[in-house]
Amino acid sequence: IRQDLRSKLKVVDGMITIPVKMKMTRKVTDFYQHSPFPNYNDFQTKQDLIRNIEKNSFLKDLKNSIGFNKSFLEVGSGTSQLSLALASGTNNLVVALDPTKQSLELGKIFAKKNNIRNVCFLNADVFDDPCSPEFFDYVWCSGVLHHTIDSEKGFKIISKYVKPGGLIFIGLYNKYSRLRTNIRQTIYNLSGRSKFGEKLVRLMDPYLRRNLDYKKDLAWFRDQYEHPVERKHTLDEVLKWF
Repeated sequence: IRQDLRSKLKVVDGMITIPVKMKMTRKVTDFYQHSPFPNYNDFQTKQDLIRNIEKNSFLKDLKNSIGFNKSFLEVGSGTSQLSLALASGTNNLVVALDPTKQSLELGKIFAKKNNIRNVCFLNADVFDDPCSPEFFDYVWCSGVLHHTIDSEKGFKIISKYVKPGGLIFIGLYNKYSRLRTNIRQTIYNLSGRSKFGEKLVRLMDPYLRRNLDYKKDLAWFRDQYEHPVERKHTLDEVLKWF
């Protein structure tokens, strides 16, 4: 944590909290506290999270390349499933940062239940710039900045946290590949967000056609079709940030 913020933080039951001040961030946290994303199935264990990593060639290679004795920051970790999976079986320091306390609580409970001790849960707003510069070997921020007040400003803040020679990973909604979801959003909104519109969208969404756990189904639907803040970016635009 940045030196000048240490007097303002609270540590309660293993979670570090810096009060969120920005109105837009509070709007987003209010949204996610009702349906934390991504949600857990009641039966999941850390082995299930690790298997999910193994199924994804990119994440599998990432975990292998991180190795040991490293520091990893996940910005906008939500329920912290990625942080927990990457921390399992390593001695790395993994920090899961998210402004929604309810989401982090789910991750913290899962960590305690599965004896994952090398994840630190940080409840804070990235726009308060809570971390010390050049501290982390890896900074990961996927599916997050496009739900904030200013994606580029958020990037400029978190890119300071990477050590020289470290790596930063950014995942954003793409202006073109998001078109099919945007069409479904339009249909849902034109229906007045009615039950009929929801049923129609559910038939059109390939992910929702799977046999999902109720909580996962609800979390996905709300995140994709009812989120209060969303923008899209092009690859060229993001490359200019770098």
